[in-house]
Amino acid sequence: ADKGALWHVALNDSMARLCDSQAERFSWLASGALQDASSAARELERGMNSGAVGAIVAAHLDGRNLGECELDEYWAACVELNAPVFIHPAQPVAPPRAGRFALNQIVAYTNDTTLTVGSLISAGVMDRFPDLQFILSHGGGSVPFLIGRFDRMYRAADGHVTGNVAEHSPSDYLTRFHYDTILHHGPALNYLRDLVGLERMLLGTDLPFPPGDPDPLATLRNAGFGSAEIETIVKTNPEALFGL
Repeated sequence: ADKGALWHVALNDSMARLCDSQAERFSWLASGALQDASSAARELERGMNSGAVGAIVAAHLDGRNLGECELDEYWAACVELNAPVFIHPAQPVAPPRAGRFALNQIVAYTNDTTLTVGSLISAGVMDRFPDLQFILSHGGGSVPFLIGRFDRMYRAADGHVTGNVAEHSPSDYLTRFHYDTILHHGPALNYLRDLVGLERMLLGTDLPFPPGDPDPLATLRNAGFGSAEIETIVKTNPEALFGL
């Protein structure tokens, strides 16, 4: 955690310098070494005081789902600082079954998000911090498509056995999250809109990485989104969420 904290200080400082020099174009999200929730909370506060508009975290902590980690002090700081938290999956080393065919980028990354969102709901993080705002990359991973399965297991499995302490069905938490639009598929974008509502969607690009969308506005237009809907996704929603 101590070594990680130094890296995050360097990263946040360089992000602040870049965005200060290009303030008309860029805003930034602060990160911290989550192995020490207290240290990460202090670094987030420092970052927000330096101009960050929110926080960014990986979808797991040394292979553990975020909901299973002792991070309440960090989540509390995010709420106190009014910092939305962008969860981005992290699989720099592909799992054995995802080493070929780009399955790491296609499946393992999105599965990383799905697992940690399930843990945040089931471990009660969303109940303990009702004002905590999470942003999910890649349209929320598989969460929107598997939400019926999440609900079924919530009802069918004994929480004393599974460890699920959520106060409500998983689908009740869907509108507690925000979702980016990196889905590359019109019907999927329309399904996401119908499921969570237009007001929960944010423009994403994933650039400059290979899964990135080189023309995300065209993707929305081709999916049948009108100009007013695109304006909501591109401008209205992020301005409201980040207080821009």
